[in-house]
Amino acid sequence: MRTALAVALAACCHPAAAASQFPSAAPPLAFKRALGGQLRDPVVFGDYVYVPGGRVVSTWNYADPAAPEPLSTTGAQPAQGVLSGLTRWGDHLYASWYSGADNSGIAVYSLADPANPVLVSQFDDYPAFTLKNLWAVSAANGHLYAFDRENGMFYGDLVADPLHPTLRHQELPFSGATYYDGAVAQGSRVYATGWSGMLGALWHFCTTYDVSAPTSPAATSDCGSGERPGVSRTRVQPPYSLAFGWENLALFDVADPANTVALGRLDGVSAVDGFLSGDYVYALGYDGIDVVDYRDRAHPVLAAHSPIQLPGTPDIFAGSSVTAYEQGALVLDGTDRFVRLDVSTPTEPRIASEVWQPGGSFAANIALVGGKAVLLQMTYGLGIADADDLTPLARFDTAETLGDLNYIYDFAIAGERVYLPSPKTGLHVVDLSDPLQPRQLNSPSLFVGDGGPLWAAAQGDFLYVGRGAYSSNWLKVVDVSDPANPVLRGSVPVNKISRLQVHGGYAYGADDDGLSHGSGLHVFDVANPGRPVEVTVYQGCPSAAPGSHPVFDVALSADGARAYVACQDRLHILDVRDPTQPILLGEYFPPSPEFTWSARAVATHGDRVWFSDFNGVHELDVGDPAHPRLLQVSETGLMSATRLRALDDGRVFAFHELMGMHEFGPGIETIFRDGFDAGSRP
Repeated sequence: MRTALAVALAACCHPAAAASQFPSAAPPLAFKRALGGQLRDPVVFGDYVYVPGGRVVSTWNYADPAAPEPLSTTGAQPAQGVLSGLTRWGDHLYASWYSGADNSGIAVYSLADPANPVLVSQFDDYPAFTLKNLWAVSAANGHLYAFDRENGMFYGDLVADPLHPTLRHQELPFSGATYYDGAVAQGSRVYATGWSGMLGALWHFCTTYDVSAPTSPAATSDCGSGERPGVSRTRVQPPYSLAFGWENLALFDVADPANTVALGRLDGVSAVDGFLSGDYVYALGYDGIDVVDYRDRAHPVLAAHSPIQLPGTPDIFAGSSVTAYEQGALVLDGTDRFVRLDVSTPTEPRIASEVWQPGGSFAANIALVGGKAVLLQMTYGLGIADADDLTPLARFDTAETLGDLNYIYDFAIAGERVYLPSPKTGLHVVDLSDPLQPRQLNSPSLFVGDGGPLWAAAQGDFLYVGRGAYSSNWLKVVDVSDPANPVLRGSVPVNKISRLQVHGGYAYGADDDGLSHGSGLHVFDVANPGRPVEVTVYQGCPSAAPGSHPVFDVALSADGARAYVACQDRLHILDVRDPTQPILLGEYFPPSPEFTWSARAVATHGDRVWFSDFNGVHELDVGDPAHPRLLQVSETGLMSATRLRALDDGRVFAFHELMGMHEFGPGIETIFRDGFDAGSRP
């Protein structure tokens, strides 16, 4: 027999049982977990692979290379910021992280159970001269070495205190911003790689540090950067380092820490990453894998080419990862593919296994279709997942080749159809009547090459698409009554559109241009699809720049009577029963003035509104729109969610391209309500 308490718990905590409305008496939503986000290089420990992504470490078992098994995630206890590096020393993992408040620190995970890392400590009390920004971390000789983009190197003794080593500062020889993309340790050496300089003059570096005297780390040599203007990634696999570039590949001998020796270089090889296995180098580029024979280290030759396209990211900072692993490599890319590449036959690389990252590297939106969760994945298209636990089940890719990858900022859903406007490959109309087998209905042609972010909303037989580039922006109306042949019906110029909603015969376009006097909430009459007309611009939002009125997001109530507007520093509640004359009903000011001008997104369901800024996700009761009442603020790593989505099953999701996504749902406890206290819990 089920007790009354058990029944209440089931009704409260299971998403499918949650009420589709949020009555004023309902408690605030509870934080459930974080997942997905920006990827960094994993740590391999026996059969275990620990993958840092967003604010979370996920654990995989690769005992069977053909069938890797997901074991656990730290999503219920995310780090204080986005993970930027991961290393292991003894029975602990150490992750560097950074947040949106110009702060960084270290998260420590216990490996007492290697299949289930547990967050046991976090700290951010290391000294810094300017803002803190850790981008890489490594461990050697019982010490932790952390690399800060602004302040140089910090080191601490892990033997004396493995949970909270005291970090001391060491100057580094680089000036300007330094974007570390990795740190590798072997014996008494640490190799740090990345980009340095200022915008427009970035150059790649690889530096060897002698840490034989752990408290006196010293830079000893350049560990090989090839032709710096053309290098996209350096991978260190002692005693070698490899520089992969847009025009060539170079190999270096780093056995002598004081004297790096340039070995053979091969021109005509274009790659964004790669690895060394035995006597062969595998250069991963947008057109496949070049296999380079390095048996004669001074005279490499191209031995073969494979059409396998890995990694897949639109730009080098997007967080792809290639890690040499047994006879091959583990490749994690920005299109959510975790690939085990096998090169046991050196000139014939093959994919031994492929799994997909839960949550995705760049998830930006979510909807429920046919009992499944449909995730907008910015770098490739759609991810189809289990509606409850978000386990990946299927996917839809808009690009056939890596060269066609681009960021897709929005989708629109009408029934079982999804509309994906890509500024590079065009408008994709996807049928999800069987969500596990997404099917494209059209041949994309509209919007091909339009460039700039494209935002979408759908209603009935029409799709509304707005452009948010630096200039020449518009709202266009597309007839999708025949999904195989979408037809452009009308267009109207506009200053900018950065989010789009539609209800009845009106479309609402948020315009976040903080420098233009024409910004605000644009309202369009779209009753005549062939002649959309802008009828008004709501300009009640203040701005740090005089004369502009930027709006970052807009959400509409179910009946279309209210618009909730994310201004730059507050929330406005508008009466839009007459869309041509929006009336301000009320406004909400975040209680903390520390992060003014950081608002970004808004969502609504029933009498609840969620609003994001650097403080986190603000949950508001708007039953009385003139006096919105704050219920709670849930932190999101001091980064403002760029999209909020409230689902009919009672859950709310917050998205950010670096931190991944955060899930909130009905529950009996709120994990993050009081923030993080390093003194009492991890």
